[in-house]
Amino acid sequence: NVFKSALVPGTTNQFYENCIYCGKNDTSKTFTFNMKPEYTFAKEEIVERKNVYDYACELDPAMASIFAGYKTLNLRKYNFTYQSTKLDGTPITLSAGLIVPFDGDTPNVTALAVNNHPTIFGADRAPSLCWTPTTPIALCSTARTAVLECDLIGLGSTVDEISDFHCWHLTSKSTIDGIFAAYDILKEYFDVDCTDLKKVNAGYSQGGFDSMALLRYYEEESTDNEKTIINPIACFSGSGAYDLKVMFDESLQNEEFQYPEYLLMGIITAKYYHPEIFGEHTIEEFLTDYGKRFVEPIISKDDAAIQALKQEIDSNGQSIYKQIGDFFNIEFINN
Repeated sequence: NVFKSALVPGTTNQFYENCIYCGKNDTSKTFTFNMKPEYTFAKEEIVERKNVYDYACELDPAMASIFAGYKTLNLRKYNFTYQSTKLDGTPITLSAGLIVPFDGDTPNVTALAVNNHPTIFGADRAPSLCWTPTTPIALCSTARTAVLECDLIGLGSTVDEISDFHCWHLTSKSTIDGIFAAYDILKEYFDVDCTDLKKVNAGYSQGGFDSMALLRYYEEESTDNEKTIINPIACFSGSGAYDLKVMFDESLQNEEFQYPEYLLMGIITAKYYHPEIFGEHTIEEFLTDYGKRFVEPIISKDDAAIQALKQEIDSNGQSIYKQIGDFFNIEFINN
């Protein structure tokens, strides 16, 4: 049991309890999956190409000797859309990026890595549109590894939707549907023998949480048929906010925080996907009382606040805000 063995013995239940506001123990949010979801893919539409050796040197010249033997190995990035559902079962079309390794012009794939993206604020930085900060996992393609990067709800084809930030059931559903689609694409378009295709599940930051959520779904809720496709041989979860309450408590003790938007995203997402957290209060009441910036008219539309967050980054993708006080008033911080 990969998930539980990765934790300190005896902490599993506490870990689950601390993954608050993520649909824990909520059987009403258990999904059914179509193992051959509808998707749209065009093999001739290559988003970008990278040579493995050149890409490695671009990241770090010191890696030149490590990748010297892979100068004929190339990466081709494609994007595709696929059918999934929202939390209420409403159909939705999601988008994803798929990186396929080639020897010359011949696809050569023996493994599939699901790379769960970190938190992304800029709408133009969706994985289906570009190489993300954690896309260098594609260098695993020296082991002939294809890489799947799902945009998830709130980016790419669903940029106008509220992000499913830390909503573990919904994130898992969106990703698993993407895995099933990618699995079929590799078989149908690239002649990949998927019988013994190895899978790796990885992610950093938000992706760290998402990779752990996917592993939790695999181990606790997936059917035997689903397991045959999802089954990861390894899971790497880095720097995820696995306990949102601890994240809030620690963040609000500081005057500065690298990304104050994280806190607003957590609040807004929780409101739309887990409204029971707020009781009788509305998100507008909460932000008017406690948020200094997100008050009318900015939140007059359901998705306006989250859309505003996506615009508040500089040219390097960094937050333009650092002060906790830019987002929350002193009463909220002290209480």
